[in-house]
Amino acid sequence: MKTLICISQFKQIMDGVKHAVSTDAERPVLDYIKLDIKADSVVAYGCDGYTLARVSIDNVYKGENKDEFSVLIKPISLSKCAMDGSKPIEITKSDDGTEATVAIPTADGKTELTFVQPTDSYVDVSKILATAAQHDRELGVFAGQLAAAMKAIVKVTGSKRGTAIIETKQDNTQAFLIRAKSDYCDILQMFLPAHIQ
Repeated sequence: MKTLICISQFKQIMDGVKHAVSTDAERPVLDYIKLDIKADSVVAYGCDGYTLARVSIDNVYKGENKDEFSVLIKPISLSKCAMDGSKPIEITKSDDGTEATVAIPTADGKTELTFVQPTDSYVDVSKILATAAQHDRELGVFAGQLAAAMKAIVKVTGSKRGTAIIETKQDNTQAFLIRAKSDYCDILQMFLPAHIQ
């Protein structure tokens, strides 16, 4: 089984989910990114037990891909990749399903990374997302501004695992607050919601 993925789309996948991949040894299967590969799309998931990230792409190589399969891979840096986009990344799964290989084109050939497939099951992403999708309000935010605010909170409080409290109102046109506290500091960020289309 194999699929081709455009380098820039593979980078989008990595950038979109790698932050949610676990870095501890409690549930080793969560140290991986799950790729659900279809003939015309790829859906990637990262989960650390607290957060879950999903990125779905319409594969530009859909006319060339026929196989549909799932693999687990570790986050991959594309710093040494030939970024001109002339050659795709190739992902293969062994016939017996025990290994997945990611072949990354480089300036002088390619680099192959092989991942032994864990025997533990990945979390039931569909069930988790179906439960999480049930909500009673939506609030639009500018992603870059929210990211900058959260980065400031982490920097000021000195903890990536510190808690930030989000205070919203039923009226999604009203300002909302994000606040956090450390031993010696309080930080508050206020946002006016973005228009939801």
